[in-house]
Amino acid sequence: MVTILTATKPSTIYLCGAKTWVDGCESDATHTFVVNAEAPAFIAKVASTLGIKICFFSTDYVFDGTAGPYTENDVCNPVNVYGKSKCAAEEKIKDENPHALIIRTTIVYGPEDLGKNFVYQLSERLSRNERMSCVSDQFSTPTYNRDLAKMASSLVDARCSGIYNCVGQELMSRYEFALKIARALGFDENLLDAVTTAEHEVKLTESGQVIAKRGVNLGLCVKKTLTAIPNLKLNSVEESLEHWLRHPRGKSLRIIG
Repeated sequence: MVTILTATKPSTIYLCGAKTWVDGCESDATHTFVVNAEAPAFIAKVASTLGIKICFFSTDYVFDGTAGPYTENDVCNPVNVYGKSKCAAEEKIKDENPHALIIRTTIVYGPEDLGKNFVYQLSERLSRNERMSCVSDQFSTPTYNRDLAKMASSLVDARCSGIYNCVGQELMSRYEFALKIARALGFDENLLDAVTTAEHEVKLTESGQVIAKRGVNLGLCVKKTLTAIPNLKLNSVEESLEHWLRHPRGKSLRIIG
């Protein structure tokens, strides 16, 4: 690691890799903490000695989801292994690299090569006329990945450090988000079933899956970030999906029409 960074001399390292399968993290806490906390902290330490800027991506899952949307100053209280690992990473990185930039984000969607985010999942299911259940009582702030990239790079350019929330400005349930996606892509929104968190957890538990505890009132406030970079315009979900369709990249997105 030291050899590579010394040879390449990057000005900034964007630490966005992580184990993000929230339910899967519950089954292997040790590996989750190594990947999500220990490894980023080590990179941050090396970067600090070489004078390289660190931009680490965290999550709203560092909170318990009882009082969102959250600001950067709210007290963390993660309720699952994934959230605990990211919370530990934040603390370790701040200790190893006091000038690090820590970005909290959530429900990231947009074009990508693997096609794994929620919009891809929903479009795949609905394109096969399959029904899809979406929780109606879990609230968050979906984030267009192109807006996230702009926020992150702009904060780095502004030499910001510490914690900043980088998310969309709209608070909505996963079901409301799914409805917006279905309408934008031309799918039948009647294929979407609104379920409560309790109903969803019972169904998955009965199928033998390990379920991580999740808060229902999550999401993040983006005011601090927009104050630091006031000329940045964030897209609504509808605008983001329209932009994605006009400027496709990565894995093809299934649409109707």
